[in-house]
Order: sequence, then structure tokens, then C-alpha cells
Amino acid sequence: MEKDLVSIIVPIYNVEPYMEKCIDTIIEQSYKKLEIILVDDGSTDNSGKIADMYIKKDSRIKVIHKINGGLSDARNAGMEQAKGKYICFIDSDDFIEKDMIKNMINKINSLNVDVIIGGYYVDFEDKNGNLKKRRVKKFEKEGYFDKNIVNQEVLGMLGYAWNKMYRLDFLKNNNFYFVKGLSLVEDTEFNSRVLAKAKIGLDAGIYNHYIQRNRETLGNKKYDNLLELNIRLSKCHEYLLRSWKTSEEKIEEIKIKDYLSILKGYIKNKALEDIKYSKSIIEDLLKNNEINKAVNINKYKNIKDRVFCFLVKHKMVLILRLYYKK
Repeated sequence: MEKDLVSIIVPIYNVEPYMEKCIDTIIEQSYKKLEIILVDDGSTDNSGKIADMYIKKDSRIKVIHKINGGLSDARNAGMEQAKGKYICFIDSDDFIEKDMIKNMINKINSLNVDVIIGGYYVDFEDKNGNLKKRRVKKFEKEGYFDKNIVNQEVLGMLGYAWNKMYRLDFLKNNNFYFVKGLSLVEDTEFNSRVLAKAKIGLDAGIYNHYIQRNRETLGNKKYDNLLELNIRLSKCHEYLLRSWKTSEEKIEEIKIKDYLSILKGYIKNKALEDIKYSKSIIEDLLKNNEINKAVNINKYKNIKDRVFCFLVKHKMVLILRLYYKK
């Protein structure tokens, strides 16, 4: 029996080509007791007008128009207006499966938890919107979250906001809001605080379609402070693990993998842009104790990681460029 109102927050910023598919999949949910809050975050295309059109299509839809403040600010604005017992955050350039809300609300109620987390598809599309390939991220077992199974992949699934249903009073009573002005790692920062305190349940279903396309919407762009943001993400992981009283050995293992990933991404996106300065950039990176430790750990079973670390230690910039072209 449908008795619990679910608030769905959809932040919108210049997503005119994609937002109708997203909103339609929310309207068509098999669970009908919804409050759908579309937050137009100062769009400069027709996104705001399209959002307003949906008010006439479905009485459950509300639209907030606000000056641009970023993804976190838009989500917070929606959360302030939400009246549901539960809340979900869906990105406006993705879409969801028909039974997502029905299944998640059943799980969050039956387990009596603060947060339920589901699986998702990572859909890679070409420029015409055709599916090129798909990856599946899901939990093999459902029920109460076992903090002993945590690894890098699980931390990644825990980090997103859009594959979860939260108890709204739990968020508000603990003053859990998104950090305004933070980019790229806002979901992980938010969830590190939430999940440190929450009772967590897992749903083995696969509900969200996380679309990867060549676009710049709410967040797919280059960041000047990429290194700092990714280091902050690793610190969020460490905070969460310590709150769960994870062993120091496990924390250290995950930190090393995090910092190796940070180094790979930064060299690919930054250090190799200008060969003239690449060596000095790598030298500066290696001054970071955690990055240096990740490069020198010598425990990688993956031969590609071992080769990468060797190239970095010896600052072999030209060969690193070939490494990334493979």
C-alpha cells in the first residue's frame, strides 16, 4: 500500500537535450506517491521553460527557479522544500528504471534503515545518443551493509547521491547538506558524513542509468584544482573508514590505491599537456608523501601499474605519453 511520500530532487542546468527523458522516467514510476521537485539552477538554455511545461503535465511536479549556484546548491534548495518521508536525488541528464522507487521504499522500510543503496548501469553513448557499451555496478547480496566488505569499488558505489534513497528526517536532523561551491567530489563528501552515522541497507536491484557522453552539464569538465579535489575525495574515504573502525591495514591499502589513481588521472589530464613542464610537475607530485608512498610501494600485482610507477619514478615523460595512448 502506498502511504509514504517520496521527494525526488532533480537539479537542472543547461540539459535541454536530456532532461525530458529523465523526468519522464520519474513520472512513469510504478510507485505513484511522489513529490517531484525540479530545480532550475539558472539555466541559460530552454531547460527552465521545459521544466515549467511539466507542471501542466503532472500535478506532483514543482519547479524552483534560482540563480546559478552549482549542483550542491541546487540539491540543497530542493531538500529545503521537500516534504516527503524519503528523498532521492536524480541527475537530470540520467534516467531511472520504472520500479526503482517502489523497490527501494520496500527495502528501506523492511530493513528499517536510514539509507538504501542500489545498483546502476554505466551507459556509454555516442554523439547521436546511441548506446555503445554498458557496465553494470551492483551488490550481489542485499540486506544490511557489511562494513567488512568495503573496498575501492564498493566505496565508489557508496559515493554517489543518485543511487540512494534517504530518510529525509535523518538528513535534516543531522544537518546533512551538500557543501556549496564544491565540485566533482560533492557526492562523496556528502555521503562520507551521512554513511558514517547512518544505518545502511543494500538493494541488489539495478535502477539508475549513469550516462557517459561528451558533454558539459552539471559537472563533466576539467578542473584547475583537480589534484586537490581528488586528495579531498581520498580523505573522505579515510574519514568514513575510520568512523567504521576499519583496520589500519585496510585503510592503508585503500589509501595507496586511491593515491595511485589520483596520480594516474592527474598525469593524464595535466602533467602531459605541456612536455616542457611535465618533469617538474611530476617532481612536485612526488613531494606529496601519500603519492610518493603509492609509487614506491612495490606491491602491485598488475604489471601495468608496476610499469607506470617505474616510469613516474624515473620521470620518463615521453614513454608515459605512449603508456596513455595504449
